[in-house]
Amino acid sequence: MRGFASGKIFGEYRPGRGALIVFLHGWARTSEDFIAVTSQLVDGLEGSDRPVPAMLSLDLPGFGASPPPTQAIGSDWYAEMTAESVESVCREIGTSEVHLVGHSLGGRVIAHYAAAGRWPMSSVIFAGAPLLRLSAQSPVSAKLRFAKALAKYGLVSESRLDGLRDKSGSPDYRATSGVMRSVFVTLVNEDYRSYLAKIEVPTLFVSGSNDTAVPPKVAELASELVSNSRTVVLDGVDHFIPTHAPDRLARLVANHILGAEL
Repeated sequence: MRGFASGKIFGEYRPGRGALIVFLHGWARTSEDFIAVTSQLVDGLEGSDRPVPAMLSLDLPGFGASPPPTQAIGSDWYAEMTAESVESVCREIGTSEVHLVGHSLGGRVIAHYAAAGRWPMSSVIFAGAPLLRLSAQSPVSAKLRFAKALAKYGLVSESRLDGLRDKSGSPDYRATSGVMRSVFVTLVNEDYRSYLAKIEVPTLFVSGSNDTAVPPKVAELASELVSNSRTVVLDGVDHFIPTHAPDRLARLVANHILGAEL
């Protein structure tokens, strides 16, 4: 495990040649999610006429080996930490060819990284990334919003608000606490439409047909906002694409990024 950004973020780095592929995991996951994917890429490319690229799988701050942020932050801060890590490796191996692969939360971070336009980026893959909202607000969420308005006038107690937050929150929300719960709330309330519209590099949206957390329709609509993009739906796969379909994701990475077949 290697540290970057003065120890704010850590990741697994595998040296290679020509290009750098960066993998970002989902919420409450770690860089270990991509072990099978990177292993299959290496096995498939070694012995071929294509060089094996360098690979960097990061533990986003608050997960795995990376310490949590000291305050509530959004995808912009995660993107900054990712960029510092990427630029450090790029200087080391002498490349500006960077390809980004993000699952779920990792896709949110990549959306901001890509839209910033300040950092090296040659292509993007979003896998099960919750970049757009499909459903209308639930009755519980609407009740929470109303309660927050009343709380400003002292008409609803903080304990009542906490109870409504727990009822309206997702399993990920209920499983977190402290600063990471605040981070989660910040992230899920971000709007990525304007970010997606700024992406110009070749972009692939990957979905699982059985993903109930981020249905394929999300990728379909997000793809309409990115000029140079396409979508792929993996039949029979749920939300956890990197760990439940590593072979198929590895083949998509090789094809989209390197133009290679595994």
